[in-house]
Amino acid sequence: YWRTEPSIREIRPYGLRLADRRWYLIGYVEESQEVRVYGLDRIIDIDITERKFEFPEDFDLATYFEGCCGVIRQGDIQKVRIKVTDNQQKYVDSLPLHGSQRMIERNDEKNFAIFEYHVKLAMDFTMKILSYGASIEVIEPMGYRRKIADIAEKMSKVYGIN
Repeated sequence: YWRTEPSIREIRPYGLRLADRRWYLIGYVEESQEVRVYGLDRIIDIDITERKFEFPEDFDLATYFEGCCGVIRQGDIQKVRIKVTDNQQKYVDSLPLHGSQRMIERNDEKNFAIFEYHVKLAMDFTMKILSYGASIEVIEPMGYRRKIADIAEKMSKVYGIN
């Protein structure tokens, strides 16, 4: 994604994935000899060759992206708990942040719900958490809570608010 110049790749296509309104091609790249992910909107041209390949029996798209919120596969799957307030809990409940989402507590009187996830803490999940602003509080893990707090502090400085 970070390259400015087009490049040519020979790819054995393994599948497609939709994440955050963008389609991605997942395939084995001959040059690097590894599976990579490419946004379809960034592909300029495709030449379909006559070359055949055997789809690996041990490759499964769901397993490849297990714990992922989008297409970023960094990190290990971790248990995350968040507290959702400001009447956003019904929205989060009806439109889950991740497929592993499970509501573990709901308090209508105090207007909050606690959700649990088993997810990789990559940037795409972090962006979803941050998109709810102060309506979402990360409860655990503590390291991730600190990371979100650090980002919120930097945002506050950007806006000139102490």
